[in-house]
Amino acid sequence: MLISLLEMAPSHEDAQALKGFACLRELRRAAVQEEEPSAFNACLTKLKAQYMGRGAGGAASRTPFWAAIVSDAGLQPGLITADETEESEVTAAEAAAFFATDMGATQEGDVAAPAGTQDDDDEYGDLD
Repeated sequence: MLISLLEMAPSHEDAQALKGFACLRELRRAAVQEEEPSAFNACLTKLKAQYMGRGAGGAASRTPFWAAIVSDAGLQPGLITADETEESEVTAAEAAAFFATDMGATQEGDVAAPAGTQDDDDEYGDLD
């Protein structure tokens, strides 16, 4: 159902998408509480593959959905690790690496501007 909400949403800011993100946060919380991390970790892995271009066609238009997941404070821990529940086989390093390279994400969860944006042509674009 969670994936269906995200698939039906026309944009990552749509009400259906926001509900899907809330469901994903709740799935993570419940998976840790119930010590059943495999469902959440499998779901997050599937979403990453789908939205980062390794899934079905049209994935490029869905990358903002993955950016929203990566930058979501409630999902920021990423995959559920063995530190959170002994039922998980995911190490803290693996969980950190899961989000680390996605779309230029930094440790703070910021998402970098995609390549080819206006700032690439602006000689002052990188000044703060």
